[in-house]
Amino acid sequence: KVGDRVRCRSARPGYNESRVLEGVVEFVGRRRGFGKALFVGINLGVPLGDSNGSIDGERLFRCAPKHGVIVPIHNVLAVFSLKTQTFIPLVLNGTAEDARRGAGRSKKTTQIRQQHANQQHQQ
Repeated sequence: KVGDRVRCRSARPGYNESRVLEGVVEFVGRRRGFGKALFVGINLGVPLGDSNGSIDGERLFRCAPKHGVIVPIHNVLAVFSLKTQTFIPLVLNGTAEDARRGAGRSKKTTQIRQQHANQQHQQ
């Protein structure tokens, strides 16, 4: 959810794709032209990204140039837990390799999708 600290993979092939990026969620939602697919906008806090919070002319959140990434929700690998002070992987079923590839769907991802659907339904 917005405000969570997360780790993710870049969505752009060849652009930091082998690097795990870390930042704060600024946006969770849909993008024009992508149907029901959910995206996450992340402020990295450092210039390792490829965005300022907008993509293809669509402003999703605000951050300094090259300080943000906008990735499909399955590219989010882990969420920071305040309770344990560690990152919790988001893969419920599968292996660490599945997580790196984005395979499988975590319980948290399913919860995020459901929360977003409920919010859209209420509007």
